[in-house]
Order: sequence, then C-alpha cells, then structure tokens
Amino acid sequence: MGSGFGRLVVIAGIATALASSGCAHFVCPARGGPPWRELRTAHFSLLTDLSSSDAHDLARELELTHAVITRALPAAAADASDSIRVVAFAREREYQQFAPEHAGAYYTLSKFGEPTIVLPGSIGREQRAVLAHELTHHIQHRVFARLPGWAAEGLATYMETLGTGSGPHPQAELGGVPKWAHVVAVRSAWSMARVLGRDATIDSHEAYATSWALVHFLMNAPDERFNALLRRFGAGEDGRSAWLAVYPEWDPDQPGGVDELDRAVHLYLRSGRYRSHVVEPTAPGTPGTERPLASAAVHDITLMLERYLPGDEGRTAEVEEALSEDPTSVGAITALAIRRDPRALELARSAAAAHREDFRPWLLLDMLLPVGEPRAHELVLRRAAAAPGATYVAFQALARFYYDQGRAAEGLPLALEATARAPWSDGASDTAAVLLRALGRCAESAVFTRHALEVLRESAEPSFRAGLVERLRQLQTCREGARPPAPSGEKRSNIP
Repeated sequence: MGSGFGRLVVIAGIATALASSGCAHFVCPARGGPPWRELRTAHFSLLTDLSSSDAHDLARELELTHAVITRALPAAAADASDSIRVVAFAREREYQQFAPEHAGAYYTLSKFGEPTIVLPGSIGREQRAVLAHELTHHIQHRVFARLPGWAAEGLATYMETLGTGSGPHPQAELGGVPKWAHVVAVRSAWSMARVLGRDATIDSHEAYATSWALVHFLMNAPDERFNALLRRFGAGEDGRSAWLAVYPEWDPDQPGGVDELDRAVHLYLRSGRYRSHVVEPTAPGTPGTERPLASAAVHDITLMLERYLPGDEGRTAEVEEALSEDPTSVGAITALAIRRDPRALELARSAAAAHREDFRPWLLLDMLLPVGEPRAHELVLRRAAAAPGATYVAFQALARFYYDQGRAAEGLPLALEATARAPWSDGASDTAAVLLRALGRCAESAVFTRHALEVLRESAEPSFRAGLVERLRQLQTCREGARPPAPSGEKRSNIP
C-alpha cells in the first residue's frame, strides 16, 4: 500500500537518524551543559537553551512572523492555532549536529508526526526566509481545504522575502523578489502549463520558480480574481475546476491554452516593476508560560532529531545516558526499538504506564508487539488515538489496522480524521482512498487518490506514485458500490 501504513509513517526517517552521529559536542544539562527551557506562546512551543531573555525575543519574532503571514494570505479566514514545535540551539556548533548541510534552518516532522522547526538561536535573513516559507505551508494546510502544488509552493516562496525589505517595518514587508526564483524563472522560461496542467508535479527548481512567478504575477494583477480563486480553494474546490471558473481564458490542458498567460508572465518578470507592501498584523500577544526542562526531557528532544555527523558512538552513549536518567524516555526507547534491542518492549510498556496521556509509547508498543496478536495491537492503537496530543499518525495507523483486519467501515472515520488533521499528508489521503474503495465508494476514493497525488512528497518512492496513478485509472471504470475482496488479517512486520 505504498507509504500508507501508519507504523511505517511513524518509523520513516528514524533509521537514518539513528544510524548517524551522537553527542560529540552536545552536552545535556545533567553533564554540565546550559539549562533548557520551554516557552509556550499562542502558536509555538519553543524548546531551547537560550537565556530566558533571548528566548522571549525569539518567541516574539516567531509570533510576529506567524501574524504577518496569516494576515497576508488571501482568503485566510480559518484559525491556525495549533502549536508548532521549535527547537533552537544557542550555539551554532550544536545546531550543525542536527542540520542538513548548508541549511540555515529547516522544517521537519518529528518521528511521530509533530511539525517541528529547527534553527540556531538567532534569526538572520536566511533563517527568516526558511521560517516564512515553512510557516506559510503550515498555515496553508489549516486555512485551505485544497491547494494545488503550484499555489502552495508559489505562495510559500512569495513569503520568503518577509523581513528583507527597506520600509519602515521591514519584518512586515512582503512582495520582494527572491533572487534565485527570479533567475531560474527567467532562464527556464517554462510554460505555465507545466505547473497548472492536470498531471503537473512541483518537483524541481524550475517548477518552484515558475510557481512563484505565476503567484507573484496574479497577486499583483489589477483585478481581484486571485483572491476569488483562493476562496474556491478554501472551500475545497478541485484545482482544475476552480482555475477554469476564475480564468476561463487560460486552459492549461488545451494546446496553446496558456500562450497569452505565458507571454504576460514573462513580460512581467522582465519589466522589473514589482510591488511590495507592508502588512500591519494584529500585535502578537506577550509570550506565555515558561518552564525549565529536565535533562531527560532534553534528551527526548535531541534523540528525536536526525544527526548529521558520521559515527554512532555518541548517539549510543546518549541513549544509555537518557535511560539512566529516565528509563521511560520515549526518545531512547524509540532508538532501541529501531535497533531491535530486546529491552525495548518492556521499556515501552513501562513508558506507556508512566505516561498514559502520551500517545507515543502506545505507538511504540504497536511497533514492538508480536504481529500475531491483533487484539493487543487494536488496544494500544486505540489508546494512542485517544490520547490528548495524538497526531494524525495515530489515527492513520489505527485506520490501516482496521483495513488490514477487513473492518474498513470502522477504519474510515479514523482515516478521515487523519486527513483533517494532516491534509498535506499523501499517506493520510492514500489511507482514506483505500478504505473508501474497500467500501465501494469509488468517486470519493478517486477524490482522495487525486489529492494524495497533489500533495505527494518529492521524496516519495516512484512505486508509490505509480500505484496512485494506477488506482486512479482503475477508479475511472469502478462501479459505485462494488467492493473488492476484503483483506483477511494480512500479516505485517512491525519494524521494517
């Protein structure tokens, strides 16, 4: 089923993380490192070893960036109030242990599906561009029911220039021109059909730059049609039908259908007449509650991040150090589970008993319990989905479990909840599509399959993409109400 299995989503990337380095330079508080704190604001959970004063300054900047993007996004009427984890390292050398090469900051999902931004303690131009781009994506997913790839990436790149202007309020100035995007868009001279077409994928520098050029052009058009288009996306309208309803003169799937649009965009790019504007957001609230973090909690944070230095000795030592401080450390137990350490199962049971409101130990138990015990798997997955902080991963895993047991009707509400929590997840949409097809609801399955293709990750396996395309083809001739043979409790390996 491609990347859809809930437990595979949980594990995705952990093996890489645990095969990489350890704690060569990182020193936890218990070993003499600086104290860590958590600062919770309206939209962020800032986890950092910055001083209290610097942490509050960073939190205010994060909230301001969030406020500007929310205010600037056309048609952004919904509330994007869920919390984003931000891990900020005060020292550059420690940040570099957890950062991909040449990344001034980056956005990732935690191993259990929690959105996470990782950055050094000070935000410069590069960090602000990454922060603005990724926060735009995060907010988009919560304010637009559907957003085709060109619009999502074009808007996110448009926001990259936040804070780089020269106006009276540079942090709130938008509409500049990212040099890389302008250069690539002008040199590539792609037709807009390459990003607007029915089967378009945004998977190259040229596609990103062309998406930015189209959004910049439409945002600065004298009419209000782009806002009307985004309102249609906000209401969940299909990308193609929404586009043709607003721009009927530009049909990307007809030969020559966007020739006039191409000429207009490329002329616009070469004109150099770009408008920027200052967005006056509602003043962000005062950063909220602050609390110190114990050394064991710091290990739980760092062990859930990938390491980018060679060798495994430091990471192994950190796992043992974390367990000595807290035998129920979820980060450390996750590391043991991936290594197939025989201690992992009993430690996961202890962690679930100690942290009954934490969904992560219950998902670990699903990974570790013998595959031939479906009742036990159902119980722990139900506990995971019922926990207060459960992410879409828990709902997707339980939905897939019910599908594998031939109980698609029980799994469907959970799959739909996963897509509601993570509309950007190709795996969540794929899971919903699979369950809908199992129930004979062909038209709805096609909608979710098409959406999975729209949001497909660049790193997705080609075989997964091919499977979605083939399912979509089959659904075109699927007879509504006809059900395929149901799975009969297929056996799955918990740990790949």
